[in-house]
Amino acid sequence: MSRFRWALPVVVVAILGLSIVEPAPALRLRSQAAEPAVKKPGGGGSSAVASCITCHNLYEGEHPFAKDPIKSDQFITLNSGAIWQKKDPHAKAYEVLSGKLAVEMGKKLKMKPTEDNRCMTCHSTDLQPKAITKQNEWDSARFETFPDYGVSCTACHGTGLKWQVEHYEVTQGKIDWREQSADHKKSRGLHDLRDPVVKAKLCVSCHVGNHEQGKMVTHEMYAAGHPPLPPFELSTYTQGEPAHWAKPSDGSLKYFKDKKDTWEKFHFHPKAEESSVAREYAVGVIAALQAEVDLLVAEAKRAKAEEGSIDFARFDCYACHHDLKHPSERQNLATAKPPGRPSIRASFGPPAMVVVEHASTATNTELKSKVDHFHENWKSLNLASMAKPFGNPDLVIPAGVTMNKWCESFLQYQSTCATPLYPPPEAGNLLKSIAKNLKQPIADPETAMVLTWAYINLSHDLDQRLELTALDKFIPLSVRTDPATQTLDWKSRSDAIRKFEADPFREAFKKLKPEK
Repeated sequence: MSRFRWALPVVVVAILGLSIVEPAPALRLRSQAAEPAVKKPGGGGSSAVASCITCHNLYEGEHPFAKDPIKSDQFITLNSGAIWQKKDPHAKAYEVLSGKLAVEMGKKLKMKPTEDNRCMTCHSTDLQPKAITKQNEWDSARFETFPDYGVSCTACHGTGLKWQVEHYEVTQGKIDWREQSADHKKSRGLHDLRDPVVKAKLCVSCHVGNHEQGKMVTHEMYAAGHPPLPPFELSTYTQGEPAHWAKPSDGSLKYFKDKKDTWEKFHFHPKAEESSVAREYAVGVIAALQAEVDLLVAEAKRAKAEEGSIDFARFDCYACHHDLKHPSERQNLATAKPPGRPSIRASFGPPAMVVVEHASTATNTELKSKVDHFHENWKSLNLASMAKPFGNPDLVIPAGVTMNKWCESFLQYQSTCATPLYPPPEAGNLLKSIAKNLKQPIADPETAMVLTWAYINLSHDLDQRLELTALDKFIPLSVRTDPATQTLDWKSRSDAIRKFEADPFREAFKKLKPEK
Protein backbone atom coordinates (compact mmCIF):
# COMPACT_ATOMS: atom_id res chain seq x y z
CA MET A 1 0.00 0.00 0.00
CA SER A 2 1.39 3.33 -1.07
CA ARG A 3 0.78 6.06 1.47
CA PHE A 4 2.44 9.47 1.61
CA ARG A 5 1.85 13.05 2.62
CA TRP A 6 2.23 16.20 0.60
CA ALA A 7 4.23 19.08 2.12
CA LEU A 8 5.59 16.68 4.70
CA PRO A 9 8.39 18.90 6.09
CA VAL A 10 5.93 21.66 6.94
CA VAL A 11 3.63 19.34 8.85
CA VAL A 12 6.37 17.47 10.68
CA VAL A 13 7.71 20.63 12.25
CA ALA A 14 4.16 21.69 13.09
CA ILE A 15 3.56 18.44 14.95
CA LEU A 16 6.84 18.73 16.81
CA GLY A 17 6.02 22.30 17.82
CA LEU A 18 9.09 23.72 16.07
CA SER A 19 9.18 26.83 13.96
CA ILE A 20 7.27 26.41 10.73
CA VAL A 21 9.52 26.49 7.68
CA GLU A 22 8.95 29.38 5.33
CA PRO A 23 7.18 28.69 2.08
CA ALA A 24 9.38 28.56 -0.97
CA PRO A 25 10.13 32.02 -2.45
CA ALA A 26 7.48 31.62 -5.12
CA LEU A 27 4.87 31.04 -2.40
CA ARG A 28 5.69 33.93 -0.11
CA LEU A 29 2.94 36.44 0.39
CA ARG A 30 3.02 39.21 2.96
CA SER A 31 5.36 38.17 5.76
CA GLN A 32 8.93 37.19 4.95
CA ALA A 33 9.85 36.36 8.54
CA ALA A 34 10.07 32.82 9.86
CA GLU A 35 6.83 31.62 11.44
CA PRO A 36 6.69 31.68 15.26
CA ALA A 37 6.49 28.37 17.06
CA VAL A 38 3.11 26.68 17.01
CA LYS A 39 1.15 26.94 20.23
CA LYS A 40 -0.60 23.87 21.58
CA PRO A 41 -2.76 24.93 24.52
CA GLY A 42 -4.62 22.12 26.18
CA GLY A 43 -3.32 19.55 23.70
CA GLY A 44 -4.90 21.36 20.75
CA GLY A 45 -3.04 23.67 18.47
CA SER A 46 -2.80 24.72 14.89
CA SER A 47 -0.40 24.24 12.01
CA ALA A 48 -0.78 27.99 11.38
CA VAL A 49 -1.11 29.93 8.15
CA ALA A 50 2.39 29.31 6.78
CA SER A 51 1.60 25.61 6.53
CA CYS A 52 -1.79 26.23 4.88
CA ILE A 53 -0.50 28.57 2.18
CA THR A 54 2.21 26.13 1.17
CA CYS A 55 -0.53 24.30 -0.73
CA HIS A 56 -3.39 26.79 -0.88
CA ASN A 57 -1.58 29.39 -2.95
CA LEU A 58 -1.05 30.83 -6.40
CA TYR A 59 1.51 29.20 -8.64
CA GLU A 60 2.94 30.23 -11.97
CA GLY A 61 1.56 27.76 -14.46
CA GLU A 62 -0.32 24.65 -13.35
CA HIS A 63 -0.72 24.15 -9.64
CA PRO A 64 1.22 21.01 -8.61
CA PHE A 65 -1.76 19.66 -6.67
CA ALA A 66 -4.05 20.06 -9.65
CA LYS A 67 -2.19 17.28 -11.41
CA ASP A 68 -2.87 13.55 -11.35
CA PRO A 69 -3.48 11.62 -9.24
CA ILE A 70 -5.19 13.87 -6.70
CA LYS A 71 -6.59 16.74 -8.82
CA SER A 72 -7.31 18.91 -5.81
CA ASP A 73 -8.60 21.76 -7.96
CA GLN A 74 -11.69 19.62 -8.63
CA PHE A 75 -12.48 19.45 -4.89
CA ILE A 76 -11.54 22.94 -3.66
CA THR A 77 -10.05 26.17 -4.95
CA LEU A 78 -6.27 26.04 -4.61
CA ASN A 79 -5.59 29.79 -4.47
CA SER A 80 -7.55 30.32 -1.25
CA GLY A 81 -4.55 31.28 0.91
CA ALA A 82 -3.42 33.96 -1.51
CA ILE A 83 -6.90 35.46 -1.83
CA TRP A 84 -7.40 35.46 1.92
CA GLN A 85 -4.08 37.10 2.71
CA LYS A 86 -4.17 39.69 -0.06
CA LYS A 87 -7.84 40.67 -0.04
CA ASP A 88 -9.73 39.39 3.00
CA PRO A 89 -10.33 41.89 5.84
CA HIS A 90 -10.06 39.01 8.34
CA ALA A 91 -6.33 38.93 7.63
CA LYS A 92 -6.12 42.52 8.93
CA ALA A 93 -8.19 41.90 12.06
CA TYR A 94 -5.25 41.74 14.47
CA GLU A 95 -3.37 44.55 12.74
CA VAL A 96 -6.20 47.04 13.30
CA LEU A 97 -5.80 46.62 17.07
CA SER A 98 -2.63 48.69 16.73
CA GLY A 99 -4.36 51.36 14.65
CA LYS A 100 -5.31 54.88 15.69
CA LEU A 101 -8.90 54.09 16.66
CA ALA A 102 -7.94 51.04 18.74
CA VAL A 103 -5.21 52.96 20.54
CA GLU A 104 -7.66 55.73 21.38
CA MET A 105 -10.18 53.18 22.63
CA GLY A 106 -7.48 51.54 24.73
CA LYS A 107 -6.70 54.84 26.46
CA LYS A 108 -10.37 55.44 27.25
CA LEU A 109 -10.92 51.90 28.49
CA LYS A 110 -7.52 51.76 30.27
CA MET A 111 -6.38 48.62 28.48
CA LYS A 112 -4.16 47.52 25.59
CA PRO A 113 -6.25 46.07 22.73
CA THR A 114 -3.49 43.66 21.59
CA GLU A 115 -3.33 42.23 25.12
CA ASP A 116 -6.97 42.11 26.14
CA ASN A 117 -9.19 39.07 25.79
CA ARG A 118 -12.22 41.23 24.98
CA CYS A 119 -10.58 42.35 21.75
CA MET A 120 -8.47 39.33 20.89
CA THR A 121 -11.28 36.75 20.91
CA CYS A 122 -12.60 38.25 17.66
CA HIS A 123 -9.52 40.01 16.25
CA SER A 124 -7.14 37.03 16.28
CA THR A 125 -7.26 33.24 16.11
CA ASP A 126 -8.53 31.95 19.44
CA LEU A 127 -6.95 28.54 20.06
CA GLN A 128 -9.28 27.79 22.98
CA PRO A 129 -12.65 29.11 21.75
CA LYS A 130 -14.57 27.15 24.37
CA ALA A 131 -12.51 28.34 27.33
CA ILE A 132 -14.24 30.78 29.66
CA THR A 133 -11.82 33.37 31.03
CA LYS A 134 -12.31 36.59 32.90
CA GLN A 135 -12.46 39.32 30.30
CA ASN A 136 -10.02 41.58 32.11
CA GLU A 137 -7.32 38.94 32.57
CA TRP A 138 -4.85 38.58 29.69
CA ASP A 139 -4.24 35.00 28.53
CA SER A 140 -1.39 35.14 26.01
CA ALA A 141 -1.27 31.37 25.47
CA ARG A 142 -4.81 31.42 24.18
CA PHE A 143 -4.22 33.39 20.98
CA GLU A 144 -2.17 33.41 17.81
CA THR A 145 -0.55 36.83 17.60
CA PHE A 146 0.95 36.85 14.13
CA PRO A 147 0.58 40.46 12.90
CA ASP A 148 -0.02 39.47 9.29
CA TYR A 149 -2.59 36.78 9.97
CA GLY A 150 -5.41 38.11 12.15
CA VAL A 151 -8.41 35.79 11.98
CA SER A 152 -6.59 33.06 10.12
CA CYS A 153 -7.48 29.84 8.32
CA THR A 154 -7.87 27.72 11.44
CA ALA A 155 -10.07 30.27 13.21
CA CYS A 156 -12.83 29.34 10.76
CA HIS A 157 -11.82 25.86 9.59
CA GLY A 158 -10.85 24.44 12.99
CA THR A 159 -7.70 24.54 15.11
CA GLY A 160 -7.28 20.77 15.59
CA LEU A 161 -4.07 19.33 14.21
CA LYS A 162 -5.66 15.94 13.45
CA TRP A 163 -7.75 17.11 10.51
CA GLN A 164 -5.00 19.43 9.30
CA VAL A 165 -2.70 16.43 8.89
CA GLU A 166 -5.25 13.94 7.59
CA HIS A 167 -6.96 16.07 4.97
CA TYR A 168 -4.14 15.66 2.44
CA GLU A 169 -3.01 12.07 3.15
CA VAL A 170 -2.88 10.10 -0.11
CA THR A 171 -3.53 6.36 -0.28
CA GLN A 172 -3.13 4.58 -3.62
CA GLY A 173 -3.66 7.76 -5.59
CA LYS A 174 -6.67 8.92 -3.56
CA ILE A 175 -7.27 11.29 -0.68
CA ASP A 176 -9.52 9.23 1.57
CA TRP A 177 -10.45 12.30 3.61
CA ARG A 178 -12.69 13.57 0.84
CA GLU A 179 -15.14 10.69 1.19
CA GLN A 180 -15.21 10.61 4.98
CA SER A 181 -18.51 11.45 6.63
CA ALA A 182 -19.23 14.91 8.00
CA ASP A 183 -19.34 13.41 11.51
CA HIS A 184 -15.88 11.88 11.09
CA LYS A 185 -14.41 15.17 9.91
CA LYS A 186 -16.02 16.94 12.84
CA SER A 187 -14.49 14.41 15.24
CA ARG A 188 -11.06 15.29 13.84
CA GLY A 189 -11.60 18.99 14.55
CA LEU A 190 -12.81 20.33 11.18
CA HIS A 191 -15.56 22.95 11.10
CA ASP A 192 -17.84 21.82 8.27
CA LEU A 193 -18.44 25.23 6.69
CA ARG A 194 -20.49 23.68 3.90
CA ASP A 195 -23.12 23.08 6.56
CA PRO A 196 -24.94 26.44 6.66
CA VAL A 197 -25.73 26.01 10.37
CA VAL A 198 -22.08 25.45 11.30
CA LYS A 199 -21.05 28.41 9.16
CA ALA A 200 -23.75 30.71 10.53
CA LYS A 201 -23.01 29.90 14.18
CA LEU A 202 -19.31 30.47 13.60
CA CYS A 203 -19.88 33.83 11.88
CA VAL A 204 -22.34 35.16 14.44
CA SER A 205 -20.01 34.24 17.32
CA CYS A 206 -18.08 37.40 16.40
CA HIS A 207 -20.45 39.38 14.20
CA VAL A 208 -23.19 39.24 16.84
CA GLY A 209 -21.38 37.83 19.87
CA ASN A 210 -20.88 34.79 22.09
CA HIS A 211 -20.83 35.26 25.86
CA GLU A 212 -19.35 31.83 26.59
CA GLN A 213 -16.34 32.65 24.41
CA GLY A 214 -15.94 36.17 25.79
CA LYS A 215 -17.07 37.76 22.53
CA MET A 216 -19.29 40.74 23.25
CA VAL A 217 -19.14 44.40 22.30
CA THR A 218 -20.49 46.31 25.29
CA HIS A 219 -22.09 49.75 25.44
CA GLU A 220 -18.89 50.96 27.12
CA MET A 221 -16.84 49.75 24.13
CA TYR A 222 -19.19 51.46 21.69
CA ALA A 223 -18.97 54.67 23.69
CA ALA A 224 -15.17 54.44 23.57
CA GLY A 225 -15.30 54.33 19.76
CA HIS A 226 -15.92 50.75 18.59
CA PRO A 227 -17.78 50.95 15.25
CA PRO A 228 -21.37 49.69 15.32
CA LEU A 229 -21.69 46.05 14.31
CA PRO A 230 -23.67 45.91 11.06
CA PRO A 231 -26.81 43.76 11.15
CA PHE A 232 -26.15 40.13 10.18
CA GLU A 233 -27.41 38.34 7.08
CA LEU A 234 -25.42 35.25 6.15
CA SER A 235 -25.71 35.25 2.36
CA THR A 236 -24.75 38.94 2.26
CA TYR A 237 -21.74 38.46 4.51
CA THR A 238 -20.71 35.54 2.28
CA GLN A 239 -21.09 37.69 -0.84
CA GLY A 240 -19.10 40.46 0.85
CA GLU A 241 -16.10 38.20 1.23
CA PRO A 242 -13.47 37.96 -1.51
CA ALA A 243 -14.37 34.35 -2.36
CA HIS A 244 -11.54 31.95 -1.57
CA TRP A 245 -13.90 29.03 -2.09
CA ALA A 246 -16.30 27.59 -4.64
CA LYS A 247 -19.67 26.05 -3.89
CA PRO A 248 -20.16 22.43 -4.95
CA SER A 249 -23.68 23.41 -6.01
CA ASP A 250 -22.53 25.84 -8.70
CA GLY A 251 -20.93 23.15 -10.90
CA SER A 252 -17.40 24.59 -10.96
CA LEU A 253 -15.88 21.77 -8.87
CA LYS A 254 -15.88 18.64 -11.03
CA TYR A 255 -15.36 16.28 -8.10
CA PHE A 256 -18.97 16.72 -7.03
CA LYS A 257 -20.54 16.08 -10.42
CA ASP A 258 -23.02 13.18 -10.26
CA LYS A 259 -22.32 12.60 -6.56
CA LYS A 260 -24.99 10.87 -4.49
CA ASP A 261 -25.83 11.58 -0.82
CA THR A 262 -24.55 15.12 -1.34
CA TRP A 263 -26.12 16.47 1.84
CA GLU A 264 -25.03 13.71 4.21
CA LYS A 265 -21.36 13.94 3.19
CA PHE A 266 -20.93 17.39 1.73
CA HIS A 267 -23.93 19.46 2.90
CA PHE A 268 -25.08 20.72 -0.47
CA HIS A 269 -27.76 20.10 -3.04
CA PRO A 270 -27.34 20.79 -6.78
CA LYS A 271 -28.66 24.22 -7.67
CA ALA A 272 -31.52 22.73 -9.68
CA GLU A 273 -32.73 21.03 -6.48
CA GLU A 274 -32.26 23.81 -3.93
CA SER A 275 -31.27 27.45 -3.62
CA SER A 276 -28.33 27.53 -1.19
CA VAL A 277 -28.92 31.27 -0.76
CA ALA A 278 -32.46 30.66 0.50
CA ARG A 279 -31.25 28.18 3.08
CA GLU A 280 -28.42 30.53 4.09
CA TYR A 281 -30.92 33.32 4.66
CA ALA A 282 -33.24 31.15 6.77
CA VAL A 283 -30.40 29.68 8.81
CA GLY A 284 -28.49 32.95 9.14
CA VAL A 285 -31.26 35.10 10.58
CA ILE A 286 -32.28 32.42 13.09
CA ALA A 287 -28.65 31.85 14.13
CA ALA A 288 -28.23 35.61 14.58
CA LEU A 289 -31.41 35.77 16.67
CA GLN A 290 -30.21 32.87 18.83
CA ALA A 291 -26.81 34.53 19.38
CA GLU A 292 -28.44 37.79 20.44
CA VAL A 293 -30.86 35.99 22.75
CA ASP A 294 -27.94 34.14 24.38
CA LEU A 295 -26.18 37.46 25.01
CA LEU A 296 -29.36 38.94 26.44
CA VAL A 297 -29.86 35.98 28.82
CA ALA A 298 -26.22 36.08 29.94
CA GLU A 299 -26.50 39.78 30.63
CA ALA A 300 -29.79 39.28 32.50
CA LYS A 301 -28.12 36.68 34.74
CA ARG A 302 -25.23 39.05 35.42
CA ALA A 303 -27.59 41.93 36.12
CA LYS A 304 -29.63 39.79 38.51
CA ALA A 305 -26.54 38.59 40.39
CA GLU A 306 -25.11 42.10 40.69
CA GLU A 307 -28.47 43.82 41.20
CA GLY A 308 -27.64 45.97 38.21
CA SER A 309 -29.04 46.46 34.73
CA ILE A 310 -28.67 44.61 31.44
CA ASP A 311 -25.98 46.18 29.26
CA PHE A 312 -27.47 48.86 27.01
CA ALA A 313 -25.81 47.28 23.95
CA ARG A 314 -28.38 44.49 24.07
CA PHE A 315 -31.12 46.91 23.10
CA ASP A 316 -32.06 48.83 19.97
CA CYS A 317 -29.29 51.44 19.61
CA TYR A 318 -31.41 53.74 17.48
CA ALA A 319 -34.22 53.84 20.03
CA CYS A 320 -32.03 56.44 21.73
CA HIS A 321 -29.47 57.41 19.08
CA HIS A 322 -31.72 59.08 16.52
CA ASP A 323 -32.69 62.59 15.56
CA LEU A 324 -35.85 63.93 17.15
CA LYS A 325 -38.55 64.67 14.59
CA HIS A 326 -42.30 64.91 14.31
CA PRO A 327 -44.09 62.98 13.02
CA SER A 328 -41.84 59.98 13.65
CA GLU A 329 -42.13 56.48 12.16
CA ARG A 330 -40.74 55.12 15.44
CA GLN A 331 -43.90 56.14 17.27
CA ASN A 332 -45.78 53.68 15.09
CA LEU A 333 -43.42 50.69 15.47
CA ALA A 334 -45.76 48.80 17.79
CA THR A 335 -48.88 50.07 19.53
CA ALA A 336 -48.46 47.54 22.37
CA LYS A 337 -44.92 48.73 23.17
CA PRO A 338 -44.58 50.89 26.29
CA PRO A 339 -43.58 54.34 25.00
CA GLY A 340 -40.00 55.34 25.66
CA ARG A 341 -38.64 51.87 26.48
CA PRO A 342 -35.98 50.46 24.13
CA SER A 343 -36.74 47.01 22.77
CA ILE A 344 -34.39 44.25 21.69
CA ARG A 345 -32.34 45.31 18.66
CA ALA A 346 -35.01 45.64 16.00
CA SER A 347 -33.18 43.95 13.11
CA PHE A 348 -33.37 40.46 14.68
CA GLY A 349 -37.16 40.11 14.73
CA PRO A 350 -38.72 40.90 11.31
CA PRO A 351 -36.16 38.91 9.24
CA ALA A 352 -36.85 35.84 11.41
CA MET A 353 -40.60 36.43 11.04
CA VAL A 354 -40.17 36.23 7.26
CA VAL A 355 -38.60 32.76 7.66
CA VAL A 356 -41.48 31.71 9.89
CA GLU A 357 -44.08 33.18 7.52
CA HIS A 358 -42.64 31.24 4.59
CA ALA A 359 -42.23 27.97 6.52
CA SER A 360 -45.82 28.10 7.75
CA THR A 361 -47.01 27.71 4.15
CA ALA A 362 -44.22 25.41 2.91
CA THR A 363 -44.97 22.05 1.33
CA ASN A 364 -42.62 20.32 3.79
CA THR A 365 -44.87 19.51 6.75
CA GLU A 366 -41.99 18.97 9.20
CA LEU A 367 -40.52 22.38 8.35
CA LYS A 368 -43.99 23.79 9.02
CA SER A 369 -44.03 22.19 12.46
CA LYS A 370 -40.63 23.67 13.34
CA VAL A 371 -42.02 27.20 13.35
CA ASP A 372 -44.83 26.50 15.81
CA HIS A 373 -44.85 28.80 18.85
CA PHE A 374 -42.38 31.30 17.38
CA HIS A 375 -44.69 34.27 17.66
CA GLU A 376 -45.70 33.60 21.27
CA ASN A 377 -42.05 33.05 22.26
CA TRP A 378 -40.94 36.25 20.51
CA LYS A 379 -43.77 38.23 22.09
CA SER A 380 -42.88 36.96 25.57
CA LEU A 381 -39.23 37.89 25.12
CA ASN A 382 -40.08 41.38 23.90
CA LEU A 383 -42.50 41.99 26.76
CA ALA A 384 -39.85 40.80 29.24
CA SER A 385 -37.26 43.12 27.70
CA MET A 386 -39.63 46.07 28.09
CA ALA A 387 -41.32 45.14 31.37
CA LYS A 388 -39.28 47.96 32.83
CA PRO A 389 -36.65 50.22 31.25
CA PHE A 390 -33.82 47.99 29.95
CA GLY A 391 -35.56 44.79 30.85
CA ASN A 392 -36.66 42.73 33.82
CA PRO A 393 -33.99 40.02 34.37
CA ASP A 394 -36.42 37.75 36.22
CA LEU A 395 -38.64 37.68 33.13
CA VAL A 396 -35.93 37.91 30.46
CA ILE A 397 -34.08 34.77 31.59
CA PRO A 398 -36.92 32.19 31.21
CA ALA A 399 -38.28 33.88 28.08
CA GLY A 400 -34.81 33.91 26.55
CA VAL A 401 -34.15 30.26 27.39
CA THR A 402 -37.42 29.28 25.69
CA MET A 403 -36.60 31.36 22.62
CA ASN A 404 -33.13 29.81 22.45
CA LYS A 405 -34.59 26.29 22.48
CA TRP A 406 -36.91 27.21 19.62
CA CYS A 407 -33.98 28.53 17.58
CA GLU A 408 -31.89 25.45 18.26
CA SER A 409 -34.68 23.10 17.21
CA PHE A 410 -35.13 24.98 13.94
CA LEU A 411 -31.38 25.07 13.22
CA GLN A 412 -30.82 21.41 14.00
CA TYR A 413 -33.54 20.47 11.55
CA GLN A 414 -31.94 22.67 8.89
CA SER A 415 -28.60 20.91 9.46
CA THR A 416 -29.80 17.31 9.56
CA CYS A 417 -32.66 17.28 7.04
CA ALA A 418 -31.27 15.81 3.83
CA THR A 419 -34.33 16.83 1.82
CA PRO A 420 -34.03 20.06 -0.19
CA LEU A 421 -36.02 22.54 1.90
CA TYR A 422 -35.79 25.44 -0.55
CA PRO A 423 -36.20 24.09 -4.11
CA PRO A 424 -36.64 26.89 -6.67
CA PRO A 425 -40.44 27.20 -6.19
CA GLU A 426 -40.07 27.45 -2.39
CA ALA A 427 -37.13 29.84 -2.73
CA GLY A 428 -39.37 31.94 -4.97
CA ASN A 429 -42.06 31.94 -2.28
CA LEU A 430 -39.47 33.03 0.30
CA LEU A 431 -38.43 35.85 -2.02
CA LYS A 432 -42.08 36.95 -2.26
CA SER A 433 -42.34 36.96 1.54
CA ILE A 434 -39.26 39.18 1.78
CA ALA A 435 -40.67 41.54 -0.86
CA LYS A 436 -44.05 41.69 0.88
CA ASN A 437 -42.39 42.75 4.13
CA LEU A 438 -40.26 45.35 2.36
CA LYS A 439 -43.46 46.92 1.08
CA GLN A 440 -44.77 47.29 4.64
CA PRO A 441 -43.83 50.19 6.95
CA ILE A 442 -40.28 49.63 8.23
CA ALA A 443 -39.16 52.27 10.68
CA ASP A 444 -35.85 50.57 11.50
CA PRO A 445 -33.07 51.08 8.91
CA GLU A 446 -31.16 47.95 9.96
CA THR A 447 -34.23 45.79 9.37
CA ALA A 448 -34.52 47.39 5.93
CA MET A 449 -30.85 46.52 5.32
CA VAL A 450 -31.19 42.85 6.25
CA LEU A 451 -34.33 42.32 4.17
CA THR A 452 -32.97 44.26 1.19
CA TRP A 453 -29.63 42.42 1.28
CA ALA A 454 -31.46 39.10 1.37
CA TYR A 455 -33.75 40.18 -1.46
CA ILE A 456 -30.77 41.17 -3.62
CA ASN A 457 -28.90 37.90 -3.15
CA LEU A 458 -31.89 35.60 -3.45
CA SER A 459 -33.28 37.36 -6.52
CA HIS A 460 -29.87 37.09 -8.18
CA ASP A 461 -29.68 33.40 -7.29
CA LEU A 462 -33.09 32.87 -8.91
CA ASP A 463 -32.18 35.00 -11.95
CA GLN A 464 -34.82 37.61 -11.09
CA ARG A 465 -32.54 40.64 -11.01
CA LEU A 466 -33.91 44.12 -10.42
CA GLU A 467 -32.36 47.54 -10.98
CA LEU A 468 -31.55 48.52 -7.38
CA THR A 469 -29.71 51.82 -7.65
CA ALA A 470 -32.83 53.72 -6.51
CA LEU A 471 -32.42 52.19 -3.05
CA ASP A 472 -28.78 53.07 -2.42
CA LYS A 473 -29.65 56.62 -1.34
CA PHE A 474 -31.62 55.13 1.57
CA ILE A 475 -29.44 52.25 2.78
CA PRO A 476 -26.07 50.68 1.90
CA LEU A 477 -26.70 47.81 -0.52
CA SER A 478 -23.85 45.64 0.79
CA VAL A 479 -22.29 44.93 4.15
CA ARG A 480 -18.84 46.03 3.01
CA THR A 481 -18.31 49.17 0.96
CA ASP A 482 -15.45 47.77 -1.11
CA PRO A 483 -14.19 44.22 -0.49
CA ALA A 484 -11.22 44.80 -2.79
CA THR A 485 -9.82 47.59 -0.62
CA GLN A 486 -11.13 46.13 2.66
CA THR A 487 -12.86 49.40 3.59
CA LEU A 488 -15.96 50.10 5.63
CA ASP A 489 -17.30 53.61 5.20
CA TRP A 490 -18.76 54.15 8.66
CA LYS A 491 -19.59 57.82 8.12
CA SER A 492 -21.77 57.30 5.07
CA ARG A 493 -23.41 54.30 6.73
CA SER A 494 -24.21 56.18 9.93
CA ASP A 495 -25.50 59.12 7.87
CA ALA A 496 -27.82 56.79 5.95
CA ILE A 497 -29.14 55.33 9.20
CA ARG A 498 -29.64 58.79 10.70
CA LYS A 499 -31.51 60.08 7.64
CA PHE A 500 -33.53 56.93 6.92
CA GLU A 501 -37.20 57.54 6.10
CA ALA A 502 -39.56 54.62 5.91
CA ASP A 503 -42.15 55.88 3.43
CA PRO A 504 -39.76 57.05 0.67
CA PHE A 505 -37.79 53.81 1.02
CA ARG A 506 -40.93 51.70 0.72
CA GLU A 507 -42.17 53.62 -2.32
CA ALA A 508 -38.75 53.27 -4.00
CA PHE A 509 -38.84 49.51 -3.44
CA LYS A 510 -42.33 49.22 -4.92
CA LYS A 511 -41.13 50.95 -8.10
CA LEU A 512 -38.13 48.67 -8.76
CA LYS A 513 -37.92 47.40 -12.32
CA PRO A 514 -36.16 44.38 -13.85
CA GLU A 515 -32.48 44.87 -14.57
CA LYS A 516 -31.78 45.66 -18.23
